[in-house]
Amino acid sequence: SEQLRALGYASGSDKPEKNAFTEADDPKRLIDLDRDLHAANDFYSRGRNAEAIQVFESVIARRPDLVDAYRYMAFVYWQMGEPAAAIKSLEATLTLGIADQDIRTRLGTFLAETGQSAKGIAILEGSPKDDVEAQNALGIAYGQAGRDADAMKAFERVLAIDSTNGISLQNIGTIRLRENKLADAEAYVRRALNADPSLATAFTTLGVIFQRTNRMDDAIEAWRRAVEIDATEFDALYNVTIALAQRGAREEADPER
Repeated sequence: SEQLRALGYASGSDKPEKNAFTEADDPKRLIDLDRDLHAANDFYSRGRNAEAIQVFESVIARRPDLVDAYRYMAFVYWQMGEPAAAIKSLEATLTLGIADQDIRTRLGTFLAETGQSAKGIAILEGSPKDDVEAQNALGIAYGQAGRDADAMKAFERVLAIDSTNGISLQNIGTIRLRENKLADAEAYVRRALNADPSLATAFTTLGVIFQRTNRMDDAIEAWRRAVEIDATEFDALYNVTIALAQRGAREEADPER
């Protein structure tokens, strides 16, 4: 059973331990399931997403309480740009009573990121106060619901545990920016980037702060940095394109500038 626990089959269930074991618990069958999960991962890594999904569905048909199959299938659906299918996969674990905290956190995040913040909050509000990922997700869901004070409390709970958590620092900076507290916003976003220089969205936010405080050279540089880190950081790409176009128009109008 130690081997099975290491494979993850004994984790991720809120149900009480079973006293009776069935054919589904046969070690050979569990090894087959593990092999199939690895095969699905291999399909995904080679861009063969539909085949990966088929394998996950086959695993679930044979072992409906195998939480990792739902977890990985949801991830693949999300990466495929099919958020509704990803959410449905994770919601199935709630219906079956096998959802663990990681599943709840992912589900709450996916719901918040698809405009379903109220449902996300309902999933996340009971999360442990010392679970950094869950509290970050809850803060994001609160923020998207316009509940900035609650969002701040969630992010502050994270920082009480990990004062260098870049995501929480960035998110507090975003809230402060929304409140037009620009000095505070800049301080938090700079702390976020000191903690994690790869946060593209933090550079995007920093660019907006620079723009609002009349530092356009710095704003353009921050937005360029965001796009260098993540080519899909479209807010930064849009902002830098508009800023450069406006600058070009001004220089054409006044060539001696």
